[in-house]
This record gives sequence, structure tokens and C-alpha cells, in this order.
Amino acid sequence: MASFGQVEVDLTTSIWVGEGVSRQTISRRFSAIRCLARYLVITKRLTCAPVLAARLPRLCRHPGRTFSNSEMTTLLDEHLSDITDWIGLCDLAIFALQGDAGLSAAEVASLNREDTDNGAVTIKRSCFTPRTVILSATSKSAVDRYLRWVPMQIGPSEPLFINERGARISVRTIQTRFRERLKHLGIPTGRGPSALRRGMGSRLAEHRHPPRNIAAVLGLSPLSVARYFN
Repeated sequence: MASFGQVEVDLTTSIWVGEGVSRQTISRRFSAIRCLARYLVITKRLTCAPVLAARLPRLCRHPGRTFSNSEMTTLLDEHLSDITDWIGLCDLAIFALQGDAGLSAAEVASLNREDTDNGAVTIKRSCFTPRTVILSATSKSAVDRYLRWVPMQIGPSEPLFINERGARISVRTIQTRFRERLKHLGIPTGRGPSALRRGMGSRLAEHRHPPRNIAAVLGLSPLSVARYFN
């Protein structure tokens, strides 16, 4: 670790890029390496200045590919998406909250039953700004159907979305089910559930909503939503 510097960072980056690793994953890996380096500096008095001072590959910040109107309709329509059980209704409600209310997968997973009330959802635990978002008729209906069909009793302080074991659903499960749903519906893959949130930001920008309004819905700063107007 003490000899890991700029040359090694550049070489490792080129290897990972050649293997098709995404820029986001590369950024996370180098973040973990730097965390280890800081730990070694503090606890082992090891000199790790080269890696701590190295320039890491830039993470491209752009909205990414979103879904077309027809794809969104297929994905969020209960009849078109061929849903026959409460697990499918759970997935539908989650995707509706992301596409219609702009929630991230982590925000959806952190919701409790008491966080949805009177046609609104309150996001209390988030890496973005905590906020309250008014639900559209589509997302409200999807959440209501899921709550009617879920076989477990969900108390106010218990997780809103659960898995087959009755435990809080994980972000990883949301991502996996989303990709499986795309394949089942014949929608081109290569996009995760975050594309639903990005799509909402892009649609609001297309309809001339001010940046401060988009930022309030997505829990971002007004400056960070400029990407949706490009």
C-alpha cells in the first residue's frame, strides 16, 4: 500500500476499464482503497502519501439513459406488467414511487408504514435532503394495492416494503427484481432503478419546472439539477 501511487492508479484504472467495469464501480473501489490507506496511516503509522495524493479517474456526472413513455407505461401498469402476486405488487409500488415521486432505491427501502399517509410520502432517512413528496394517483394506487394484498400485518413503525421473510427489503433486492422485471417485459436492460428517478427529473425539466422545484422533489440542491436541462 505504501508504494501504491499515481502510476499504479492509472494502470489499475486501465485494466478495470478494459474489463468493462463501470466508472461508478471504479470510483467506489478507489474510495475503499483510500479508506484503507487512511486506516493504515492512523493505526499502523504506515506512509501512504502516494495513494492519498493520487488523482483518481473522474466520475462522469450525467443523467444517463431514462425510459420512454411507452416503457414507463408498460413497467408501471399492473395489467400490462402481468402481475399475479403480492411480491409483484410490492415491486410495482416501489417502481411507481421511484418513477412518480423521485425516490431512490435506498429511500424506498428505508420507508416505514407511518411514512405514507394522506397521499404523501415522507422521506426521513436519506443521503439526500429529507422531504415530503405528494404522490400521484398512479403511485398512491400502487402502494394501496400492495398494502391490501401483502399477507403480513405491517405496523406503523415497521418497514413498509418487506421481502418473503417479512424483513425490510434491501436495495440489492430492489435492483435485482428491477432487472428481472425488465427482462420479463422485454424492455431493454442496462439500466437500474435509478433510471426511474433520473427520468422524473428529466420530465420535470422538459415541462419547464424551475430548478428549485425539481431540487425540492428530488432532495437535491438547485445547482445539482442543472444536468437535467442539458
